[in-house]
Formats: sequence, C-alpha cells, structure tokens
Amino acid sequence: MRGGKKLPVMNKPILILEKSPNNHSYRLEAGLKSCNQRVIRTSNPSEIKDQVFSLAFIESMGTHDLTGMINADEIIPFDAEDDPNFFEPNLSYYSIKDKCSFYAKLVYRARSPELDGLKLIAFPIINFLNCARFADIPAPSSRDINPFFVGSPAYLNFWKEKPEHIYCKSPQFKPIAYFPSDDSYLYSQRFDWLETMTTNSIPFNGGVVFSKDPASTHSIDFQTKSFGEAVRKYALNQYVNPVDHNLMSLNCSITLAPTGHDRYSWRIFDIMATGSIMMVTDLDDRVMLYNPKAKVTVKDGSDFLSALESTKSEESRLLSLHAENREVFKGKTPELIWRDFLNQMV
Repeated sequence: MRGGKKLPVMNKPILILEKSPNNHSYRLEAGLKSCNQRVIRTSNPSEIKDQVFSLAFIESMGTHDLTGMINADEIIPFDAEDDPNFFEPNLSYYSIKDKCSFYAKLVYRARSPELDGLKLIAFPIINFLNCARFADIPAPSSRDINPFFVGSPAYLNFWKEKPEHIYCKSPQFKPIAYFPSDDSYLYSQRFDWLETMTTNSIPFNGGVVFSKDPASTHSIDFQTKSFGEAVRKYALNQYVNPVDHNLMSLNCSITLAPTGHDRYSWRIFDIMATGSIMMVTDLDDRVMLYNPKAKVTVKDGSDFLSALESTKSEESRLLSLHAENREVFKGKTPELIWRDFLNQMV
C-alpha cells in the first residue's frame, strides 16, 4: 500500500491508449503480454467507453481530452521513447495527470526530479523472458577472448565533441556527422569502437545489421553518407535473432554495448544474462526495471583501446564479477517479472 491506497487487483484488462499506432507503444504492449496480462491497445477513446481496467496506460503525447473518460484502478501516463529525458505532454496528459501517481518509461533517470509530482517507474519488455532462459544455461569452461558485438548502426544524436575526446578517424571513416534536419551532430560510437579494433588489428566477433529500407537512418546508404565508406566492411548479411545473439555472447569473454540512440540499449540485458564481461558506454544514472550489478564503463571520449586492453588483462576476475549479472534474471517467470513491475508502485 502507498498513501492508504491499495495496488490494483489484476482481474480486469489493461488499457494502452496511444496517440496513434506506433512501434514505441508496441514495446509496452509486448512487455505486458509477456507477463501474461490481458491488454487492449487502441488510439480511439470511444472504443473503450464504459469499460473498466486494472491499469490504464495513457500516451502523454495524446491529443484527446480524457476528462472523466478513463475508468481504471490506476491511470499511468507513459512514453516508450529511448531518451529518458523525453517529455512532450499534450492534452491527454494534462486531462488525466491529477488522477495519476506514476509515469511509466522505458528508461528514466534516477536523479531526475519527480515529474509533476509523479513517481517514475520502468515497464517490462519482452526481452526479459529470453534473458531468464539464458541465465540458467551453464557458461562454457573457456570463452573466446575476442570481443563480440552485434547491433544496428544506431547513433547518439546532439553530440558535442570536446578537445580531449579520442576518436578513430581516417579518410574512409569519421565518427561524427552533421545532421542538417535538426541542426545537430551524430556520434556513432558503435562504428568508432569497431573501427578502433580494426585499425589496431584486434580481431572481434560479430558486426552490424543494416536496415534494408533505403530511407531508414539505419540503412547503409544513410550510414555511409554520414560516417564514411568504411562502415560497409562491418555489415552482416542477415538479422541475428536474440537466441543466436545470446549464444554468441555466452561463448565470448567480452561483449560490447556501445551507445545506440541512448546510452542504455537492450543489449545490456542480453549481456547480463550470458555473464559475459560487459563493456558499456557511460550509463550515467539511467534506470530500467533490471540493471547490471557489474560493468566496465568506457567514459565519453576516453581511449577505448586502452580500456579494452585493461579488460582483457583482468579477464578471469571480471568474468567472476559479471557472473553476478546472471543472478538478476535467474528463475524469472512472467509472474515474477510482473511482481517486480508492480512493486515499483509500493
């Protein structure tokens, strides 16, 4: 209980009222369904008239006046954006916020002030069950010391270079690119780390999965125009599913988690489940439902090569520490993940 108010009894469906159909609200839906919850997802408030819900997740950017329209034990505004600082409220948010105690995000910042007095909570994602399965697989007696990375060609937007920053640059590759559509700079830490290893003749496993849509910012056309032709050599020919990714990570001592569109990528959970040494960009104070107990942090603009060499020299000790990350997911079931989510509201 909190403030004399009981947590919702989950005997009614859960509502997701999105601004319009989008992949981001699908993240929330998939996470809730992976916890065996009944979900109604719609962008039309008239479709849920007179219905009663245990929880009602309302996308904060929505444009409907929902005053008196939502009948739920708990109303929770949400966004599923990668950026923990994202907050662009619209009429839907303002019409229900006085009846809310929580704001749900994919990731939030621990030191952020409470949003309009609402407590920030993190919602579950579908990846957690796959992580639970891998956390119980015995680790091999010996692992490949070559670093492993598989991911999309994502980048961090609004990047500000500093004089002391160390990047891998060549006539064929530049890690920082100007993005005219929003007058900002993009930083591809993923390619920066891969190019650093290649330039220094350090073998690694994996590569980058480009989008087949030429209009996508994840396409090889966009990436080569932005960061240089050298990025082509890191292309993988096919999508790597989560099971195959985690099997490869399980067999490698070191798995890389450079930044994507935010500092906290879902790859972190995969690496936790395999117990591989996690080399990750500076996460600052980001929080999700589950967080690593051990990690090797590579600070912004620091020497990735030196960090990698230091990590390799401490392989045995670090593997022992990172084995604790597996404990976070061991034994997790849909019911336990749902319990962990609800406990944030206590």
